[in-house]
Amino acid sequence: MSLFFLKPILTVLLIAIISGLLGVFVLWKKMAYFGDAISHSMLLAVVLSAFLQINQSLMFLLFAGVFAFICATILHSKTFTRDSLVMILSYFSIASAFILSDIFLPNFNFTSYIFGDLMTVSTNEVIALSIVAFIVIIYSFLFYKKILLMNIDSDLAKIEQIKIKLINVSFLALLIVTISLTVQMVGVFLITALLILPSTIARIFARSPLAMLILSLIIAIIFSLSAFKISEVYNLTISATIVLTLIAVFLLSLIFKSISKFFYEKL
Repeated sequence: MSLFFLKPILTVLLIAIISGLLGVFVLWKKMAYFGDAISHSMLLAVVLSAFLQINQSLMFLLFAGVFAFICATILHSKTFTRDSLVMILSYFSIASAFILSDIFLPNFNFTSYIFGDLMTVSTNEVIALSIVAFIVIIYSFLFYKKILLMNIDSDLAKIEQIKIKLINVSFLALLIVTISLTVQMVGVFLITALLILPSTIARIFARSPLAMLILSLIIAIIFSLSAFKISEVYNLTISATIVLTLIAVFLLSLIFKSISKFFYEKL
């Protein structure tokens, strides 16, 4: 591996660590649609950043925070489901991004923001990712039991004096920071897939919450790095290669689990 690929591969490794762990909580909390919506809404933040000439990283963070606040405000509706309202906001953001770019930025190119550009990652971005990865690792193994209990029985969590609001807010903050920081590196396409696929694969085989957390982390790291190598050798789009690799592993895992279950029942 040449020095040219050092920062990109470190970026993939760090993002795999972060998303592999946070993805388990996203799955437990049934927030897959929420993470997907935030990342997709970043396209509007990209356009606003270019139009208003504001620092992109700052705009991502501000926009994700505003988007999350709006979602939290409207999610109390009893007429519509939470996922439908969040996805409507997501569609609004995406449509607005393209319309605004057509009017004010006719030559604007969305490609790099959809698929990312790992080859242009800076040293400061790698350092920021390293800090976030460290925080996520500590957070995950300190609070996974509490988060699991909160999702299983919120009343019991209250009896156990678990600070539900604090944990929910801290998790949401980590999710927002992660998406805001990584979407400009790997694009909206990859970050949402990385938040879902490793944890989904891990759930097929894991027999305990801790095992699922560790297995999701291992899967995210191994197959993200393997896909990166494949994309390097065959000159493929990195984000798409990682996603297809994880989907292939997911499908093979389902087949393997089904075959194993069949022979176990026969025996």
